[in-house]
Amino acid sequence: MSKSATAVPKSLVAGAAAALLALLVAVVPGAESQAAPPAPAPASVSADAASFDPGYIIDDSKFFDPNAMSVAEIQAFLNSKVPNCAAGFTCLRSYSETTRTIPATPMCSTYEAGANESAATIIWKVAQACGISPKVILVTLQKEQGLVTKSAPSAGAFRSAMGAGCPDTAPCDTEYYGFFNQVHYGAFLFKRYTQPPGTGAGTPYPTRFDQRYAVGSVSQVLWHPNAACGTSPVYIANQATHALYVYTPYQPNAAALANLYGTGDGCSSYGNRNFWAYYTDWFGPTTGSDQPIGNVDGVTSTATGVSVRGWAFDPNSGDPIEVAVTVNGGSPVLGTADGPRPDVAGVFPGRANHGFEIAVPLGDGEHSVCVTGRNVGVGANVLLGCRTVEVHVELPWGRVDVAQPTELGALVSGWALDPDSTGAIWMHVYVDGAFWSGIRADGPRGDVQAAISGAGPAHGYRFEVPLAAGEHRICAYGINEGPGAMNTELFCRTVVVPTRVPRGHLDAAGGVSDGIVIAGWALDPSSSVSTWLHVYVDGGFAMGVLADGARPDVAAVFPGTGSNHGFSARIPATPGLRNVCVFAFNAQSDKHLPLGCRAVTVGSVAPLGSLDEVRSGAGTISFRGWTFDPNSTQTTWAHVYVDGVFATGAAADKSRPDVASVHPNAGGARGFDASIGATPGVHSVCVYGLSSGSAPAKPLGCRTVTVG
Repeated sequence: MSKSATAVPKSLVAGAAAALLALLVAVVPGAESQAAPPAPAPASVSADAASFDPGYIIDDSKFFDPNAMSVAEIQAFLNSKVPNCAAGFTCLRSYSETTRTIPATPMCSTYEAGANESAATIIWKVAQACGISPKVILVTLQKEQGLVTKSAPSAGAFRSAMGAGCPDTAPCDTEYYGFFNQVHYGAFLFKRYTQPPGTGAGTPYPTRFDQRYAVGSVSQVLWHPNAACGTSPVYIANQATHALYVYTPYQPNAAALANLYGTGDGCSSYGNRNFWAYYTDWFGPTTGSDQPIGNVDGVTSTATGVSVRGWAFDPNSGDPIEVAVTVNGGSPVLGTADGPRPDVAGVFPGRANHGFEIAVPLGDGEHSVCVTGRNVGVGANVLLGCRTVEVHVELPWGRVDVAQPTELGALVSGWALDPDSTGAIWMHVYVDGAFWSGIRADGPRGDVQAAISGAGPAHGYRFEVPLAAGEHRICAYGINEGPGAMNTELFCRTVVVPTRVPRGHLDAAGGVSDGIVIAGWALDPSSSVSTWLHVYVDGGFAMGVLADGARPDVAAVFPGTGSNHGFSARIPATPGLRNVCVFAFNAQSDKHLPLGCRAVTVGSVAPLGSLDEVRSGAGTISFRGWTFDPNSTQTTWAHVYVDGVFATGAAADKSRPDVASVHPNAGGARGFDASIGATPGVHSVCVYGLSSGSAPAKPLGCRTVTVG
């Protein structure tokens, strides 16, 4: 079986070897007996394939009867199936295990630990705790691993005894390994599949109620895991059948039923057939109950309470039976199942008038509504089902659709209304127990108007709460506008706001005579605490700056974070072209945001540069070097003088990565390389780097060359 309602259930034992082995052992182990038939029929056979009903495999009263066998009866049954274990093996009749305590859940009561408990004791105690028949557990152990009749079972057969937590698409979940774990988890699942959605919320075991194969409806049930084999419609008549199909979601086809103790065809599945056959052969008919059968089709809120709808009859009588509705465990409200139900008659011929619809007056709030069919003659009353329903007659109510963290805190949206009015209502919102704000639920919600008669069109709300990082509880109360004296709680949600990246901006950065001036703002969206900035100059840390100056303009954009998030600081720096970078940190100093980098000029500095080479040629003089003005990012010029007379100017715009590696602020294009004409003879060549401002030129060097 699958360990959750969404996993793909087991289907086929892989490989021919597994199939051959299945034919040799007493039963087919594993894969819920999907891949092969059970063993040859026992000596006493009562199962007749013609009696198999895919929509009503076993009575609820038999499936959910924890007192069907005592410990002594279970042990005697195991002894009868295997009089003696094979030499060197421990079979189920002789198996024992020290069990642990499993706390109570909405599905099962507490299982108390025990030392060296026999298999019979474990089966009986689990049956009592989870309300599942010991006969059902024994049959499941047999159809899954053949444990009841194996005289030489393997360790693996005990490890995955009930097939619980063993999906087709992955190995069995090791959390449920072991005989005791398997028996308890398998019974837990059988019970869980029958519970209303949300049962057990807030516990480690909330129900994953499976809408597939819903009781009282027609479901398309597969013949085989291979979808190409097709489906057929099956009316699921009761809770036990629903649970079996969720556990093993295939029905036997005609070929599987025609050879009840053998193999069908390529589209045959055997799990539910084998369950039915084993139970019938060992314990008698699975159906023909003395108790009523039926279904709760729906429990819906009305203007005065709830309406309970469904059908029920007693197999022992053709007359209508009484149906009892109890609310929150109180006194029953009685009705009669005598209304027309042709759909029921289509499944159960002659049962056309067994429907019921019972009105129960109730006040506002959440109620547990349970329906019981009253037995006629031999047998007992049967619980047809329970539903949880919210009733809203006078007081405000609503839903929260979204409650999630944002950059500033938490975003919450949903709808709220007062049943006494079509107008919008006010909500009071509390954060961590303190009042935060009033919110008008007046946004358009056509879906709410369509779903709730007379609701009106404007009941939506959406708001954002500024919050610091951490866990916060947000609750809202609807302010009553009509009859009734209560402002009801609409919702409470816990939102965990993560630590966040700070926000900020570097508004200005400029050089002065002795340093750099910076200004801007920075904040942590999740805190009103002033945050720190780190300032780097030319790649080295210069100083920290606290953003604690008044910035009301920033406070207006980020409400709830305080108003002191501005910064303005003077950073000491040596004269020249400098690169300044500013980083903002959040209140926890675990996340930062680069606010930006700027190139600034500090002071007034003469150009830098070098005359690398002067060379002569036939009637020419060539010169090469580099220069730049530390006060500017603009391209500067080199002026060349020959024999004391200005000869030419050359732009310092050639690539010089060697210069950039030594002077990162210079950039990569600060070189010059040019030639001029010259007369033959000896000449003096001098080169100067020019400033882009008022600073004097920089002599780069002089050379003497001879021109041929």
